[in-house]
Amino acid sequence: MYYDEKEDRYYSSRRDYEKVSLYTRLQRGDLRTIEGFSRYTIADDGSVINIQRARIVKPHMNSTGRLSIGLVNDEGTQKTLGLARLICYHFHAKPGDDEQYYDVVHKDDDLRNVHPSNLLWVARWKRHANPENYNVDIS
Repeated sequence: MYYDEKEDRYYSSRRDYEKVSLYTRLQRGDLRTIEGFSRYTIADDGSVINIQRARIVKPHMNSTGRLSIGLVNDEGTQKTLGLARLICYHFHAKPGDDEQYYDVVHKDDDLRNVHPSNLLWVARWKRHANPENYNVDIS
């Protein structure tokens, strides 16, 4: 049995709780569908959820110390994406016409903190002009 304190309700399993929580969050608008990856949603807390399985997809650290996540796109191809860039893309205004010339910066320099309030788009030329000022996720 799993108990949810907020709703004062018992669920038969943690999986049942996660399914109900998923649908509640979808209704509230906390989740956004990832473009090109329609079977996944992304939450404002940085978690990526597989809608078909009602499970959170676990990120992993890549070789540069940044969080990455493996997803299957709509064509069925496996892709590894930078989690910070994915969150910034879905929760901030788009950086401009040419996204490839923008990087994601972690304001507090903690590469594991991928909350949208900690992420910022920075033009690549600004980052190159002052490299010591920016900790950048270019994946």
